[in-house]
Amino acid sequence: MYRVREATGCLLVDPVNPGKRSNLTITIGDIEPDTPTDRMLKLRPLADHIALAMDWEPGRVQVRIARSVPEITAMMKDGLVDLYIDSSYPVLLVCEGSGAEVVMESPVEASRTYNSVIIASVDSEVRRLEDLRGRIVGLQEFYSTSGYLLPAAHLIQAGFELEYTSGRSEPEPGRVGFFFSGDEENSLSMLQQGVIDAGAMSGLDWARLPDEIRNEFVVLVTTDSVPRKMLAVRQGFDRSLLEPLRQALLSITDEQRRNMVRKTGWSWEFMDLDAQSMEGIARTRQMIESTREVMIR
Repeated sequence: MYRVREATGCLLVDPVNPGKRSNLTITIGDIEPDTPTDRMLKLRPLADHIALAMDWEPGRVQVRIARSVPEITAMMKDGLVDLYIDSSYPVLLVCEGSGAEVVMESPVEASRTYNSVIIASVDSEVRRLEDLRGRIVGLQEFYSTSGYLLPAAHLIQAGFELEYTSGRSEPEPGRVGFFFSGDEENSLSMLQQGVIDAGAMSGLDWARLPDEIRNEFVVLVTTDSVPRKMLAVRQGFDRSLLEPLRQALLSITDEQRRNMVRKTGWSWEFMDLDAQSMEGIARTRQMIESTREVMIR
């Protein structure tokens, strides 16, 4: 196959009909504000697999990294990104803002779903959710499924009114205050120092903590579960590519996954949507709706 470069971009010779030049490409998008090059390298094996499985030259499956959910939403709306793979909350926000559509599910380490836990220090007076009224919960960041949506939706559905607080300022009486710690390590540290009264983190990450760390905390609640990851395609994506793309993603073997992990630490698995997927998507959308009134300044 020959690559033809022109001032307007990169045109490729069609592998089926060499006399016909094609500018068909697929662009995978992801979000990484701090280390975009590293994230691009992690996605490169997936991009190369798709190209090989579709009998395309590798350059026809590209990777583009955005800095935020609003930015990747705009990219999908403008046709700069075709595929977006992420946890259920940001994927559904992007679909809502761009008209993209969820077409496949992506289990991680054979797990299709995950949840969150809200924890408190064993040395604190907090032993149940009701004890959080007038106190501060450390969430991770606004677009996190496990670090924001799941714990926030659970608290709201349990009848609590949430209030975003700046630093250690106390919420209005009867409300549960929260601010963003950045990540679970910060939340754990803030809990140990008494900066916050409770913290939220992924149930999977909680289970991975050593016993000596988990013994310092008490689990106040385990939230409902939602799909771990999903794949969305942009509105206007060439429908003739959907089935070849699907077959390419389903064809990833265990050996290829092991090779991906050795190269990048990441691997990929995909499956068709089923009744469990659709129920999980509906449940996630309900959670998103329930948190809309939370004011974050």
